[in-house]
Amino acid sequence: MIRTRGHRGRAYTLLTPDNHYASRLPNLPGASVFKLVTPRLAPARLAQYLLAIGDREVDAEVGPGFENFFFGLEGSAEVRSQDGRSTLGARAYAYVPAQTTLVLAAQPGARLLWIKRAAMSRGRGWSRRRGAPAGLRTSPPRRPRRPACAGESCWSRPIPDLTST
Repeated sequence: MIRTRGHRGRAYTLLTPDNHYASRLPNLPGASVFKLVTPRLAPARLAQYLLAIGDREVDAEVGPGFENFFFGLEGSAEVRSQDGRSTLGARAYAYVPAQTTLVLAAQPGARLLWIKRAAMSRGRGWSRRRGAPAGLRTSPPRRPRRPACAGESCWSRPIPDLTST
């Protein structure tokens, strides 16, 4: 028997066509939004959506406060901000910083991947003492987590050549 239903583990959710439901966002009328990752599922600190534009054009404004990354899968779309504009076709992308308001204009039939995360502020991730004012950050957690590449930059490691065997 083939199992097609999704599964939710401690740190992941497997999405399949059986548990992949379309949602709507008020600022994106006419678009079906499939939530792939949301911050509600720990340890995610970002949101990832699959946008499927319906039979009419979508022209929506997205406010500041989140870093936004768009990747074109099909069709045509445009991301406009005060810094300029990017046209998204298949395999094209656009990044908009958190301080910027953007306008997403997508043609009928377009499909986009949208990743957004809250703007990171200095001191985020530090523990807060009980009774301390909400804006006051105190000492770091007792056991800080270290990345697997402690002592060197995680981003400076060379990528192995996958073409040679």
